[in-house]
Amino acid sequence: MKKIIPFKFIVFGFAFACILAGCAHQNNAPTQATKSSDQVVKKEEGLSRLSTTKNRIVDESGNPYIIKGISTHGLGWFPEILNQNSFDHFKNDFKLNTVRLALYTAENGGYCTDGNKKQLEQTLEKGIKLCQENEMYCVIDWHILSDQNPLDHLSESKEFFEKIAKQYGSSPNIIFEICNEPNGNTTWQDVCDYANQIIPIIRKYSNNLILVGTPNWSQDIDQAAQAPLDYENIAYTLHFYAATHKEDLRAKYKAVVDQIPIVVSEFGICDASGNGTIDEESANAWIRLLDQYDTGRILWNASNKEEASSILKPGTDMANWTLDDLSASGKWLLLQNKEHNQDQKQEEKADKTNDPVTVLKVNEWEKDEKQETQISIQITASQDLSTWTVDLEFDQPVQITDHWNCNAQASKNQIQLTSMDYNANLKKDQTLKDIGLIVKTNRKIDSSQIKAHLK
Repeated sequence: MKKIIPFKFIVFGFAFACILAGCAHQNNAPTQATKSSDQVVKKEEGLSRLSTTKNRIVDESGNPYIIKGISTHGLGWFPEILNQNSFDHFKNDFKLNTVRLALYTAENGGYCTDGNKKQLEQTLEKGIKLCQENEMYCVIDWHILSDQNPLDHLSESKEFFEKIAKQYGSSPNIIFEICNEPNGNTTWQDVCDYANQIIPIIRKYSNNLILVGTPNWSQDIDQAAQAPLDYENIAYTLHFYAATHKEDLRAKYKAVVDQIPIVVSEFGICDASGNGTIDEESANAWIRLLDQYDTGRILWNASNKEEASSILKPGTDMANWTLDDLSASGKWLLLQNKEHNQDQKQEEKADKTNDPVTVLKVNEWEKDEKQETQISIQITASQDLSTWTVDLEFDQPVQITDHWNCNAQASKNQIQLTSMDYNANLKKDQTLKDIGLIVKTNRKIDSSQIKAHLK
C-alpha cells in the first residue's frame, strides 16, 4: 500500500449476498476458525513447518509462532539487497526470522508486464536459497498492486505457483503469499474466485502456510472473517502504515483476530505512501497490540530507495552496508530487537527461579499523564491444576486497560487473574507463559515490588 499509489482511501461497496454466499469451494464446509492441519509435520533444516490452529500461526509443537520479518522492495529494482551480509544483519542484529521476497506483477519491469521473467526468477531463487541457508522463513510474495485485481493475471499466477510450489513446496521454510494488496474495485468475492483456483495448485505439492490478501490494500480483513476460505493452513493479511492507519484499523483487527488467522505481511512506520511522516508512537502501539495476540509482522522495506519506509539511507551500498547506514525506519527496527533482548533476559532469569508465579515488565509508556505498563505473567504448576487464580498486589492503585489469556478484575491496588477454559488445565511442572495485561498507574511500576500468589 505504498510506492506507486500514494493515496488509497477508496470506499467501495461490498455485496451482502457475497458475504452470505461465502468463499468456500464446496457447500456446508467448516469455517476457517475450525480448520487446522492434522498432517504430521517434520522439522527440517532447523525450522518447523508452520500451520494454523485456533486462529493462530503455530510451530510443529503447537506453540504460537510470531513471524518477525523484513520485506524486500521490488526484486527487479533492488536485487542487490540479496546477499549474505544483509542476511547476517537481518538474523543476527535485527533478530528476524523471515524475509519476504516481493515479486511485482505489474508496474515497469513487472513479472506479468515487461519484466525479464528469467532474470526475476533467478533473483527470487537467490533469495529463497539465502533464506534456506540462514534457516529463515521465506515469503514468496505475488505482489499485486497497480493491477489491483489478482484475476487480471490469473493464467500467469497459475503457471508461476505451479512451478514454485513444485520446486520448493517440500521445504518447511516456504510461505506462499498469493496476492499482496487487492485494491480498487476488487471485492472479497474476486479474491475468493482467484484463491480457489491458485490454492489447489499449491496444495498439489505443499501443505505449507498460504497468505491471502484482503480488499482495500489488505485492510478489509473483516470481509475475510465473514466469509473465510475452506482450506487448511490459510492466514489472511492485514497491512498498515502507522502514520496513516491508527485506531480505526486497530479496532477492525481486534474485532476479528480471534475469528481468523492473521499475519501482517507488510507494514511501515511512515504514512501509506511509503514516504513522508514517521509516527513511532503509532507504530509502537501497533506492535504492542500484535504482541498481545501473537500476530506476525513484516516491515517494508529492505532497500536504499529514497523514501521513509526504506531501512537504509539513500545511496547506501546494499552489498556492504552496516548498522551505521540505517535510516530512521531501520533504527526503529533495530530498537525492537534491543527491547526483545531485554524481555528475553527477564524470561531467562525467571526460568531459573522456583517461584510458581513470575511477573515480567515487558514495556512501559506515558499516556494522558498516566503511566501504562505491559506485564507478562508466567505460571509454573507445582501440582496438577484444573483451574488457577493469580492474585497480584501493587504498591499503588492500579487500573486494567487490557488483558489476554485470562479473566482480570482490579480493586484498588490489587488485581485478580483467573484461568480461561482453554488454559485452565496444567500438569505438574508445566509452565504457562502467554498471560498478559496492560495496567495504568500514577507512577512507574517496579516489577520486583509486585507481590504474586498462585492459588
